[in-house]
Amino acid sequence: MLKLLASRFADFTPALVNEQQNSVFDANLNALAASEDSDKLLAADAQVSADSNFWLDADNYMARYRPYKVQNGMLLIPVAGVLLHNYPWATPWATGYTYLYEAFKRGAADMDVKKIGFLIHSGGGEVAGCFEAVEKMIKLKEECKKPVRAFAHEYAYSAAYAVATVADTIVVSRTGGVGSIGVVTSHVDYSKMLEDIGMKITFITFGKHKVDGNPYEALSPEAKDRIQSRINELGEVFVATVAKNRRKMDAKAVPAPSFNCVQRATVAPSARNSRSRSSATSRRTSASPMSSCRRTTPRRTTRLPGRL
Repeated sequence: MLKLLASRFADFTPALVNEQQNSVFDANLNALAASEDSDKLLAADAQVSADSNFWLDADNYMARYRPYKVQNGMLLIPVAGVLLHNYPWATPWATGYTYLYEAFKRGAADMDVKKIGFLIHSGGGEVAGCFEAVEKMIKLKEECKKPVRAFAHEYAYSAAYAVATVADTIVVSRTGGVGSIGVVTSHVDYSKMLEDIGMKITFITFGKHKVDGNPYEALSPEAKDRIQSRINELGEVFVATVAKNRRKMDAKAVPAPSFNCVQRATVAPSARNSRSRSSATSRRTSASPMSSCRRTTPRRTTRLPGRL
């Protein structure tokens, strides 16, 4: 099961994750793979996810992995662990974009739900499915006219921050963090290791670039440029999503220094001179276009190369 999960992020599969959360990311995947219901949780495919009977009966054992909790008129949607494409469940270790959208859709139509809240504790996840889910939830929010809040307790990084931008207001716990707007992929080169053990692999292909990026040869400059171009495209989609959802700001107005994470405990006093308010327990960022990004510029924030 762990190999199945790891395959989602293998080779050149782009990811929306925070590099400082790597150990947590791996631990979440391991915990999901080791969970007692891992076979059932990972068996559901896209067709099952889109089934009209998405919400299971209360006496169904698996219903606990599709929580729908309304408290004082607010629907509380958990966004925890690694965020996955075509995954219709919510667990402490992984949450599916399919689940997030289905829960939001149900809440938008539920007359007993007056507002919607995301409870976020995630370092990010897959690119696949992320922006589509965010766009659909934004559309639902505009249609239902219900206020939406995101609570980052403890953090909402990368893909989780993209989800948070659906909200009108983002609240961050005192020691939490948000941001990490960026995309990452990787290439593993085994060529030197193979040379050392006297092994050589020869590819026979039809198509000049058919095996570009394979792990048995050094990555060529041309292949790297093509991969970088794709990552840049996805990064621009991310920036545009944040700019649009944070009150429709021009993406060009996002300053380069904003490509970090902001952590509540490291924000310099000057960064608090905005429309947000600080308290002993939380920071609320207004829905101004890039308010959360503006908080990433003080010298004491943590710089994360290649991500925001």
